[in-house]
Amino acid sequence: MTITGLIWSLLQPSSWIVWLGVAAIILHWREKAIWRNRAVGSLLALLLIIGILPTGRWLLWTLERPYHHVGVETPVKGIIVLGGAELVGLSEDFGQAMPNRYAHRWTHALALANQYPAAKVIFTGGMVKDASKLTEAGVFKQFWQASGMPLARLTLETQAFNSASNATGVAGLAGVENGEGWLLVTSAFHMPRSLASFQAVGLTAVKPSPAGFIAREELLANWPTLTIGSNLSATDLAFHEYVGLIYYRVTGKTDSLWPAEPTKLEQE
Repeated sequence: MTITGLIWSLLQPSSWIVWLGVAAIILHWREKAIWRNRAVGSLLALLLIIGILPTGRWLLWTLERPYHHVGVETPVKGIIVLGGAELVGLSEDFGQAMPNRYAHRWTHALALANQYPAAKVIFTGGMVKDASKLTEAGVFKQFWQASGMPLARLTLETQAFNSASNATGVAGLAGVENGEGWLLVTSAFHMPRSLASFQAVGLTAVKPSPAGFIAREELLANWPTLTIGSNLSATDLAFHEYVGLIYYRVTGKTDSLWPAEPTKLEQE
């Protein structure tokens, strides 16, 4: 695990429940009854807000909603696929491409490649995990070949390690230009930060092609629910994306907090 990953695992919302529980135990042991009760009360309130109420799913829905009905309006020159769905260590150990819960990025990209047989495909992802020599791009190459797709259509960008470097890596490849005619494939909840990153490096005409929607508006009304683990996971995921959007804007990796619509950028 990277240092960034370790810090995030300690600070994500679901971890706050653990820290409040630990604080309550310590305060009880030190006979600080008032502060112990406050810690317990805060823990229960937090559990209600992010564990029982559909807070996380609502936050994910706000990230995904702009891309619910995205159509392809221009001729498709190419497809850009973002990494993040690869289980690199297991793929290397067992000699086959193994995805995580974001496998929808692979399947959607493959469906688009079959739908637009003349389109080129760029996969961007080079992060090496678990001391593996295999990259994310290498895992996707295994999947691509196993699916019977020709390697001549596939270009691998192997240096990227986050959404911003995905964008800069693709921008440096020949033939992409301003992204017109290119589709961007990633998870729907991840599309705002990804699209903003690509727009910041000049790929202002690239069109979103989201995959793997998680939140449905109808499900937001079905609460309370005792699927606490699922609700906490959704909150962590949404919180990570919103923090990422703010961090990218503050550090200059993006030009705006939220991406502009590609059609509006083209008209400007």
